[in-house]
Amino acid sequence: MNAFKRRKLRDAVLFSVPGFLIFTIFMLLPIFLSFYYSFTNWSGGDVTFIGLKNFREMFTSSEYHIAIKNTFFFVALSLFVKVPIAAVLAFLLYRTVRGYKVFRTVIFLPVIIAPIAIGMMFSILLNADIGPVGQFFRNIGLKQFDIVWLSNPKYVLWAVCIPQIWSNIGLHVTLFLAGMQSVSEDVIESAKIDGATSGIIFRKIMLPLITEISQVSIIMTITGALKSFGIPWAMTTGGPGNASTFFSILMFTKAFEESRFGYASAVSIMILFYGMMFTVAFKWIYKKLLGD
Repeated sequence: MNAFKRRKLRDAVLFSVPGFLIFTIFMLLPIFLSFYYSFTNWSGGDVTFIGLKNFREMFTSSEYHIAIKNTFFFVALSLFVKVPIAAVLAFLLYRTVRGYKVFRTVIFLPVIIAPIAIGMMFSILLNADIGPVGQFFRNIGLKQFDIVWLSNPKYVLWAVCIPQIWSNIGLHVTLFLAGMQSVSEDVIESAKIDGATSGIIFRKIMLPLITEISQVSIIMTITGALKSFGIPWAMTTGGPGNASTFFSILMFTKAFEESRFGYASAVSIMILFYGMMFTVAFKWIYKKLLGD
């Protein structure tokens, strides 16, 4: 190896070390520590190794089953509602000539608002006594739609899922829009000359050309739904009962309200496991559908 190659290798290593250290300290190390503490009974004092007891207790508890049902419901709702709507909105923005920047800003604006602030805002909007949503339906004579959203276990899950979709959809619109803008205008113009309508251009041309962006959006949707915390916590703190409890809320309550850090670590490991499982399964299905 000559001096030039050695210098290039040295520079590459030096520039990689800071990123590697940051990734190790703030990503890998916490994962390994969580994995270790998940096998212990730790409440902030002495650490006692208890094997799989935390996992056995978690898998047999009703609150875990409710959390997994709620989380998977939100994952499915996000995939089949948020992602398609984001793709359609991105295409509409792509075809917009007047007011493009205004519409793009308005759609993206909720993304930069803190989840706690959004949760507080929707908890006021949906309040059964003073909320303007219920008041609106009462005023127009549709009292059957004046629902106690945040206190009724039948409706509370919808009440906390919809604000999360609304708050995050702008990010996915931006992803799809970036992918669509990278498509050559010649392709679109050729399709228009051949008589293709906007719907055909969207379904037959645009979506197949941005499959990589779609994959990123779907993976981000899955992992984001599994980590759902801020908005439902601000709106209901997981209640009534455990009706709106997600994995992250269960982990938080076990760690910081019950001081069961070992049990909370076991929940965090399951969040990581489900995230990896969904991501691997999705990529496998995607490859099969594309015939790779």
